[in-house]
Amino acid sequence: MTGDIMAKMEQGKYSVKISVLLALKQVYRVESFDVFFGGLTLQ
Repeated sequence: MTGDIMAKMEQGKYSVKISVLLALKQVYRVESFDVFFGGLTLQ
């Protein structure tokens, strides 16, 4: 995952691919996506 992809994600200009979600899970060293997305809600 590149810095460019991270910047686009932060700006809401990037549709996140499954491979990116898996990479983020590894980067942040979380055991599950429940932990990764814990506390988030739709508004």
